[in-house]
Amino acid sequence: MNRAQEWNGAERRKARPSRDSIIDLLNNYGTAYPEPEKNAVDFRRMYYELLAKPWTQRGIGLPHRKVLTFGLLAAGLLFIAGDAVVYLFLSGKSAGTSGPEWFAFIGFGLWATMILGALLSALSRLNINIRTRDNTFRMYPLVRKAAIQLADASKAETVRDYIPVLNIDGKPFFQIVYAKKGDASKTPVGILILDDQGRAILRYGILENIKLTASMGIICGHVLQQRAAHLRRSMRNVLEKGIPDAVRTVKKQELQFAKYGLASRWTAVMEGVSNLPQALRESITILDGEEEFRKAMGYAFALEFHHEDSQKLRKLYLAYVKFLNSAYRRKVIALTTEAAMLIQIIEGKTDWREKDAALAALSTLAVAGTNSFLARICQKEYEGVVHEGERKAYEEKTQWAKKAGWTVVTD
Repeated sequence: MNRAQEWNGAERRKARPSRDSIIDLLNNYGTAYPEPEKNAVDFRRMYYELLAKPWTQRGIGLPHRKVLTFGLLAAGLLFIAGDAVVYLFLSGKSAGTSGPEWFAFIGFGLWATMILGALLSALSRLNINIRTRDNTFRMYPLVRKAAIQLADASKAETVRDYIPVLNIDGKPFFQIVYAKKGDASKTPVGILILDDQGRAILRYGILENIKLTASMGIICGHVLQQRAAHLRRSMRNVLEKGIPDAVRTVKKQELQFAKYGLASRWTAVMEGVSNLPQALRESITILDGEEEFRKAMGYAFALEFHHEDSQKLRKLYLAYVKFLNSAYRRKVIALTTEAAMLIQIIEGKTDWREKDAALAALSTLAVAGTNSFLARICQKEYEGVVHEGERKAYEEKTQWAKKAGWTVVTD
């Protein structure tokens, strides 16, 4: 795992990232990118052609927000209907006494609790992790037996949720990930690949195919659906308010920058920020491709994912990365680096007028470059890629299963 893959967002969540943290991140983001930007037009065309290609329809489902809306409406209707029935029943039973109101009140509370519990239970069962695991264990009892029996009790291993059917070249496979009980991060301590007979597979290249297919499938889950919706809203706020406000502040202080001999850096920031809004707009187009993928798979109702679909999504990601790198990466890095340098310089100036406003504006631009642009490219570049820790967990766990007498297929 390289530095970009390990980036945990700690610095990016700070209101004002340090110059060193930004430079460190910039130096380790992604792979090499084409220096001549003349290729950007061709890369853009190829990316948008892939983005427009239809997906094979695999399932039918509803996005999480619609499921939640329909669930709340159904719960509301049941609550109203149930309240009416309870009230009428208890009123009839207690006619002529002072008790009906109290009985009805208690009945309302019990009925409301029941409805709320039923709604939460139903929504939890729609979680893609639980649904795929339950479905696999029901449909493939040998996989269930192997997954549970091969948990190493001496290491307090437990089987993680999310076990979809992974269709690789027409054959079902299953990725079983083990984590330590009580580990909130659920860090993998062991990985097995099983076939439908519950046999462990140790084969060159199989882990890459399995990881890619499973990783692309999790995009259908409600958590990433919500994250995509949040990202659209936050990006709209950055584009409509954050960047314009920051640019106005930096422009307003042009003479202040010149006073301290920072006119050239001020000019570099102003030139760089002219490309940032368009770069951010194009960077979120990948969300449209992911939404079409979710729709074709059946959203969180999907139980099986095909390797050819994950390959297509991976190809789209790489085209996206290549296009954005060639068209905007150099410009955004230049802007972000200059903004980070200015943050460091200005922080040491005790007599800088409206210092906090300047620092806030430069931080907005620096974070927009790292969080909203470079981080997204990096994430898509490495989506579904096996890192060294996972490979080690797979090889060691499979060898352990073999020593324990379990059938391991190697050809």
